[in-house]
Amino acid sequence: MQKYYRAGKFDNCSGKLSGFVYCLTPKTKRSSEVEEILEAREKENFHIWLFQTPEEATSNLHLALEEE
Repeated sequence: MQKYYRAGKFDNCSGKLSGFVYCLTPKTKRSSEVEEILEAREKENFHIWLFQTPEEATSNLHLALEEE
């Protein structure tokens, strides 16, 4: 039972499944569509390797902790 529950709640792994589908989506498309998908994903997601000032990094850290 320990594998099915985390923090007192049932985990149906929907987050993992949606991540898996997200990963496989470009593999089922034509190359022109893949480029469009990857460009759109690049624009919508915050890139982890962007350089930040210490103030920006602190602000982003606080926002990330609030989401959890």
